[in-house]
Amino acid sequence: MLLILHRAAAFSYVVLALLVLAQCSKPLKQFDELTASEVGINFRNDIRETNQTNIMTYEYTYNGAGIAAGDINNDGLADLYFSGNAVSNKLYLNKGDWKFQDITDSSNTAGRPDWKTGVTMVDVNGDGWLDIYVCYSGNAPGEGYNLPVVKDYQPRANQLFINNGCRPGGTPTFTEAAKESGLDALGTFSTQAYFLDYDLDGDLDMFLLNHANMFYSAFFNTSRLRNLRHPYFGNKLFRNDSPPDQLAEARSKLAFTEVSANSGIHGSGLNFGLSAAITDINNDRWPDIYVTNDYEEQDFCYINNRDGTFKEVSHTIFNHLSKFGMGSDIGDINNDGFMDLLVLDMLPEDNKRQKLLKGPDEYDRYALAVDSGYHHQYMRNTLQLNRGFANDSLPRYSEIGQLSGISNTDWSWSPFIVDLDNDGLKDIFITNGFLRDFSNLDFMKYTTTVYDEARASNRPVDYLNVIQGLPQTRITDYVFKNEDGIQFRDVTASWGLTRQSVSNGAAYADFDNDGDVDIVTNNLNDAPSILKNNS
Repeated sequence: MLLILHRAAAFSYVVLALLVLAQCSKPLKQFDELTASEVGINFRNDIRETNQTNIMTYEYTYNGAGIAAGDINNDGLADLYFSGNAVSNKLYLNKGDWKFQDITDSSNTAGRPDWKTGVTMVDVNGDGWLDIYVCYSGNAPGEGYNLPVVKDYQPRANQLFINNGCRPGGTPTFTEAAKESGLDALGTFSTQAYFLDYDLDGDLDMFLLNHANMFYSAFFNTSRLRNLRHPYFGNKLFRNDSPPDQLAEARSKLAFTEVSANSGIHGSGLNFGLSAAITDINNDRWPDIYVTNDYEEQDFCYINNRDGTFKEVSHTIFNHLSKFGMGSDIGDINNDGFMDLLVLDMLPEDNKRQKLLKGPDEYDRYALAVDSGYHHQYMRNTLQLNRGFANDSLPRYSEIGQLSGISNTDWSWSPFIVDLDNDGLKDIFITNGFLRDFSNLDFMKYTTTVYDEARASNRPVDYLNVIQGLPQTRITDYVFKNEDGIQFRDVTASWGLTRQSVSNGAAYADFDNDGDVDIVTNNLNDAPSILKNNS
């Protein structure tokens, strides 16, 4: 009897050990989503639509806002700054173990109560502390669809928060210095700022991505229109002319000069810039710039001439482009040493939404755009594979988005080309969503009727009433695993991305310093998504 009990006990231990082993060997999801509240983040990018600010009067109302990640207090942990369209910006210190502390008020970084868009963390003055640049946009009272732009509108002045430093691990304060530095870009409709040393003189210059708030006829007097610089819609280039110095105190005396007109950077009223990507495209060790464009105007690829100017080469090196170029990123997807390019668009994945929403241009309009010099453009994500250099020392690209399986991700915003599972191949992450289905074909027909009726009766359009009929669709972000350097597999669900949202800006960093890349997204009318990587 005793022997039987011993055997029964031994069997129980074996079963228990097997259960524990099975539990331990159960594979983790690639990502766990942490709630904003559990990590100490109480930011929400909520917008309230009014007759002044809505999708009918300002086309980019639903484009969302940005987010930046960087170590602002030099303690070895990546901190977070959220930009809010109509709410205060928020700055959070990373306290470790996925806990964040709101230091917005004490650091003086909330920004103004105006329409804010992109944000950039960068050490502008080279003192070893990350600074923060915030872009502003949005309509002034009296502006809107086909209405004149208010000149030098002060609420559209960008801000530069200079980091005053602190003890390592302490709480820094910031001083706003955009205007005195020459970087406020007064009145511009700004999307995002990018800092680069384009003249290789040892300090950072700035490329400012802007957009229009109205539409010009893209096929009337095209050449003149495309070459006429618009002071508020066109992209801008600022050269850092700060005096050389040796003392840290003097480095705070920033002086930037706008050099757009003579730099070769396009800046017409057709400009609807949504992103830029900066890298050395032609391997001459000088930074080049790729710029995406919404609507009729094409994307631009600027090669650095190494003399303070750029040459646009998109027609030479690309066979075709995305039509409504949105987010972009550059990275080497097949580890061949050449930089490849990803540009997002707005083609839905499923057949229903492809039929429900506005699709590509009709052939006649497509052909007219090509004949007018806007290059070949197609409404889908494009993945440009760098095939190496031609005799003119410029690379040539083959577009493989459909072949790779990443061409249809709906209304997409921020892409990352980054190794998410630490297998040595760079994967692709994409945020997407649009608060209301503005391009719904039924809605577009309905608005045409509303405009005609209002015009016939000589009365204003009730925009708020019109947009109430717009349906809302929330979808998941996308993540694609790089299988072999060419083929990508959609692993969105299996990697744990199941939340449906409207995600716009995004940032990645190793927030917990465990050796893998985590992701945070800025969502519209919702709390941020916080994705902890389990690699």
